[in-house]
Amino acid sequence: MINKFLLKPPIIFLAILIIGLFFRLYKFPEFFIFEHDQDLYSWIAKDILSGDMRLIGQETSIQGFFVGPLFYYFISFLYKIFNYDPLSVSSLSTLIYISTFVSIYYVFSKNFSSRVGLIGAFIYSASFSISLIDRWIVPTQFVILWSVWFLYLILNILKKRNTHFPIIGILAGLIWHIHIGLLPLLILIPISMYLSNVKITKRQIIESLILFSVLISPYVIFEFRHNFMQTFSFLKSATEERGSVGGIQRLYIAIDSISIALAKSFIYYIKISSFIFPLIFSGILFFLKQKKIFSKNQMIVIIAWLFIISIFQFVSKREISEYYFNSLIVIGILFQSLFINKIFLKRKFLLIIFLLLFLLLNFNYLGKSDPQYGYAYKKQIVETIVADYNKNLYQCAAASYIADRGVGVGFRYLLWFYKINTIVPTDKIPVYDIIIPKDKIDKPEKIIGGFGLNFPKDKNYDFSLC
Repeated sequence: MINKFLLKPPIIFLAILIIGLFFRLYKFPEFFIFEHDQDLYSWIAKDILSGDMRLIGQETSIQGFFVGPLFYYFISFLYKIFNYDPLSVSSLSTLIYISTFVSIYYVFSKNFSSRVGLIGAFIYSASFSISLIDRWIVPTQFVILWSVWFLYLILNILKKRNTHFPIIGILAGLIWHIHIGLLPLLILIPISMYLSNVKITKRQIIESLILFSVLISPYVIFEFRHNFMQTFSFLKSATEERGSVGGIQRLYIAIDSISIALAKSFIYYIKISSFIFPLIFSGILFFLKQKKIFSKNQMIVIIAWLFIISIFQFVSKREISEYYFNSLIVIGILFQSLFINKIFLKRKFLLIIFLLLFLLLNFNYLGKSDPQYGYAYKKQIVETIVADYNKNLYQCAAASYIADRGVGVGFRYLLWFYKINTIVPTDKIPVYDIIIPKDKIDKPEKIIGGFGLNFPKDKNYDFSLC
């Protein structure tokens, strides 16, 4: 009786949800990365709450091209509620997780089976590597959620279901607000429409355009005000050489990044050869096609998805980064879910054992991880500075960073949050040296996590400079 109750889908659904919340909220301050991007969105949120309404977010790696402002208004809302505390973003991380969890279950269940939906939701929830992505609060954090609904749209088009067509307007309009690297995937829409020969009504096209126009309106307004600066910057970037590698080496990096993205949800720490994993993926794809789990058209579109991401990164002039491939994570979870479901179709007990072993393995990763540069340690560094600052009755101070060029320090907002009056470092005011990492110099005066701290030396300061 108890076993039957525990194995009911709603109970399993709730249990998986709780597991996922644990992976994302356990020691959140310790795992929370607070570096350049987080420091910057904190200042933008502070500016918005001060009345500086914005049409853009931060500048991207493309000079003169910016992220859309939607993410920053979400952050501003949270900062307002929680009195500007950076840890308030944990609620955004939770919201994104729950939305993605429910979306994976719904999309997989609708298009395959409820068991595939539960397996997919479980893999997403219990994956330690995916939980780290969900803890990393940046605009691109919405990529996985966006990809789930893009997959849903594609699958519906292939099944000649056109009632969901207006979703295109929402997804296309959100690309600027999330990650411009998602733009090439829109090519899959006409490909899917051609394969399915689906008919779209004029009303559906108008609805899509209205939704798209609303979401993209800040971009249009900004462009008219600034002589289409972003558009020209984006077009210029297509021919501007920024990457450090090319040719065969660039192809290798692209294939390696695809392999990592597809395997990310299931593999952590283990490195699989970039050319072995595509063979494994191809084998699974062929298996699913042979078992008639995937249709021919679905298989073509999935392959096209991988090809589009890889070819655009290969021909791009920009540096290749792993997060450009995060839209493939959902494809990886889908393939794993379908394959596991088929292998254990008539072996429910073995399926439970397999998934429990996966859960225990990821619990092990979580327990062994010791993040040395998370928010919690940065907060302790700043609190140590505050205590010394107040004890010595300083009127202002400065922070100097002993670190390699390009290291995202992420202390500026925290120093403001803890009411330290900071100015540009000079030898006439107190200067706190923050060492990243702690062994960058010999014997820092204070060590907290991976950071070192040296205090100002006693001298006569000129506080008129404050």
